[in-house]
Amino acid sequence: MNIVMYIGGGAIGLLLLAALWAAKSWKPTLWALAVLLSVSPLALATKVPALGSDTLFKAAIMAMIVLLWMRLGMRVRWPVGLMLGALLFALIVSVTHVVPSISVSTGLAFKAFSGYFITIAALMVRWRREHLADVLQVLVALPLLSNIIGLVLQAAGMWQIRGDGRLGGALIGPTLALLSVSAAFAALAGIMVLGRRKWTVWLLVDCAFAFLTLTRGALLASGILVLAMGIWTFRARRTSSSKTVNAARLVFFGAVAVALIALPSILARDQGNSYEGSFNTSGRDQAWPFYISLSANSPLLGRGLGFANIANALLHPVGVQSAFESPHNEYIHLYVDGGFVLAVPFFFGLIALFALVGRITRRRMLALGILGATLLYCYVDNNFSTPQFDVVLGLLLAALMAPAPTSDEAVELEGRAIEVVAEREQSDRRPVRV
Repeated sequence: MNIVMYIGGGAIGLLLLAALWAAKSWKPTLWALAVLLSVSPLALATKVPALGSDTLFKAAIMAMIVLLWMRLGMRVRWPVGLMLGALLFALIVSVTHVVPSISVSTGLAFKAFSGYFITIAALMVRWRREHLADVLQVLVALPLLSNIIGLVLQAAGMWQIRGDGRLGGALIGPTLALLSVSAAFAALAGIMVLGRRKWTVWLLVDCAFAFLTLTRGALLASGILVLAMGIWTFRARRTSSSKTVNAARLVFFGAVAVALIALPSILARDQGNSYEGSFNTSGRDQAWPFYISLSANSPLLGRGLGFANIANALLHPVGVQSAFESPHNEYIHLYVDGGFVLAVPFFFGLIALFALVGRITRRRMLALGILGATLLYCYVDNNFSTPQFDVVLGLLLAALMAPAPTSDEAVELEGRAIEVVAEREQSDRRPVRV
């Protein structure tokens, strides 16, 4: 039965890839990728265990990105090259076991590398400036799409909303929070770069989903985004639409009011418990010292790619919850897996990417807002180990870094627009048969 299921699933997957490749536009591929990012394999595993494979899930995401490469091309900015070089070096160290501290198998190292690489792959899509609005439209709709799919799965009996009060969509709560924050990044880009009021609505929707997950990292990240937008509204240039600026300002003051009303509930969630004292860190206070100690004897090269994901189950440290399959801190995660040689270039390249975004888009407040939210969120979660965040962020940054069209490309685009208008006018003039 499993063999038939695998063969049937593989055949369906190949047919889907062929259909996406045969399509005239790259948009169906991006929407197919959006559906993948909106569904957790954990949700499907309850009825079809084969679909619960994290490896299969990431392979499908990578296949969609490769299709985008084939249609649009690839572009490697120097910060992306730096990040990729650090990951490749960490992979070589992990596979060759050049230092005694490496404690992972070759298979685990390649699996961990592939998880990190999809971030790099998304950053390498060669978007053009005219693609930005369409890319943003897909990204901002991801949390809503996730919840719609979640309702369908629940109606089909394939998934059950968790009883801890968190909104889950088609995912577990924290993953939906990561997806909602990354979608809010895209909405903020729409407001500041494209300057249309509809993006303020999407920012409200995405931040509302992040709020309803009751995830503190998502709440703080959303707060930084709203603050950045508020500052931008008072510094916006005259070229920005006054209606958009006023709508963004209204969202800013409304968000401040909601935050003040919800503050007591948020503070109540941060109250301590029997094992953490006065502040509730959800077990991080015990887990982080354990993970940091793992690379104490090899701070430069770490313990090997993927070791952070198996360390807790392998060593069973006293006081660390079994639910911590990773540090829930991306700085510690990269430090354990690849030491300073991986963590420092990776985050330096990430910061350099945002500097490029600010320079290319001429929206430094946008770059600072998203960067600040990302760096803060990485302190309390596994952002670059979760496709719902890192793939979305990669696609967004790649689209924002798309250069303005050259003079020849501008002439070509203008010619295409004239042809489209002429075709529409010609079709309107055709007599209608009764």
